[in-house]
Amino acid sequence: MIAWAMATSVLVGVFTADPTKGSAKLRAGAVAFDITPTTFPVLINGGMTSATATRVKTLLHARSLVLDDGNSRCA
Repeated sequence: MIAWAMATSVLVGVFTADPTKGSAKLRAGAVAFDITPTTFPVLINGGMTSATATRVKTLLHARSLVLDDGNSRCA
């Protein structure tokens, strides 16, 4: 996940930089956290009926990307 965050930051900076403006700066940050539950059972939301999970099939991640060009910030 760290490699994904670093690659995203580098690619965004390379492809959005304007070489004609020496003072323009683009800052980017990315992160991914593992938010997989560790205690079971857990309730599963989003359905009309009640359901629970008793094990993990795949890991669950929360990801975020923030871009800042000095004038505005987008998250």
